Amino acid sequence: MRKVEIPRHTILAPTGNRFLAALLDLVFTLITFLLLYVLAFSPLFNFNLTGAMYKKMDEFALNAHLVYKNEDNVTVTYHSDDDYTVYETATRYFYLTYLTGEGISEEYAAPNYNTEMKTSDGTMILPKDYYTVSWYNLNVLGIDREDPDSEMSTCYFTYQKVGDNYDKTQIGIPREKRYSSDKGEQIDITKQDLAKYMLPKYEKAYTHLTAQNFYSPIYQEYTFYGGLSAIIPLFISGLVCYVIIPLFRKDGATLGKMLLKLGLANFRGYKFKKSQLLMRFIPYVLVLIFMLIFYFLDIVTTLLIVSAIVLVSFGLSMGSPRKSALHDFVAQTMVIDSRGSIIFNDEAQELDFLEKEEMIINAGKPVNKRKENEDYEGEEPPISYEK
Repeated sequence: MRKVEIPRHTILAPTGNRFLAALLDLVFTLITFLLLYVLAFSPLFNFNLTGAMYKKMDEFALNAHLVYKNEDNVTVTYHSDDDYTVYETATRYFYLTYLTGEGISEEYAAPNYNTEMKTSDGTMILPKDYYTVSWYNLNVLGIDREDPDSEMSTCYFTYQKVGDNYDKTQIGIPREKRYSSDKGEQIDITKQDLAKYMLPKYEKAYTHLTAQNFYSPIYQEYTFYGGLSAIIPLFISGLVCYVIIPLFRKDGATLGKMLLKLGLANFRGYKFKKSQLLMRFIPYVLVLIFMLIFYFLDIVTTLLIVSAIVLVSFGLSMGSPRKSALHDFVAQTMVIDSRGSIIFNDEAQELDFLEKEEMIINAGKPVNKRKENEDYEGEEPPISYEK
């Protein structure tokens, strides 16, 4: 492996200072993002795009009885710690009334559809004719078809009875006891147990609503524009911090680097090019793209991908010879200590400086040190040289 040599006129940025500068830049970026999002992009998208979509989805959910308006006229989901009927009533209405259109006007019924679909968790959404009381008892209440009253049954619900016979045409009712496989015996079924059992059934009903072909396109468009309303200000704030501000600095420093007296140079120690600042921004853009994908992918996968990018960048900055992070490798740049480094424009300027330095040394005269950040006019480089 070819040995990497650091230019003798360049001092790499101390690791601690570099990480602190990165943290300061992140804070600045987030503050800028919040200002842009709260004051501009969130109101813009809500009033012009996502607001109308949300209102339409809200109407669907209200008509399906999966949500309700509270005293402040705000749409909220149902909640109870000890009343299972809160969840069961909403869930039953959704499957047996809203999706089937039985007993409600066409204005409030779900639009007809006749195809099978899969929800995000892989469960099937069936055509409306499938949603019967028998289906509900089995798939929602979880009643055992064989013998729900068996002492070994773990069911929370059982069929209603007419005399000694089960009436499977009626909605099931709660049992008083159920078998606990953990304890190996029958235990009492409490109100809290029933509420905990019905809550995920209610939540799945809401998931089923979002998967319907009359709801899903609106929901997907809503989440897409909702994501854009956050991604665009994140992009702008990052562009300002990591590209625009450094473009106006001779040493390419961000705000964090400025505070800690750090700068930027290419791998040969010369002044960076504008194109390299844009190249350094590429990994940041990739992270934003993966964050947008979160709206159509699962959050765990997205977080793993973003975390992998961050960890790779951190590992490179710790272990690479030039202490270069991922964006430095992409752009062929390195972070330097501005106080102790010289940034030459090119090789000709470096040779000119070294030649004059050699002449001064041979004459027995001390080397002059320029003040930091003065312009180079052919005599000395722009940043002081100190070894």
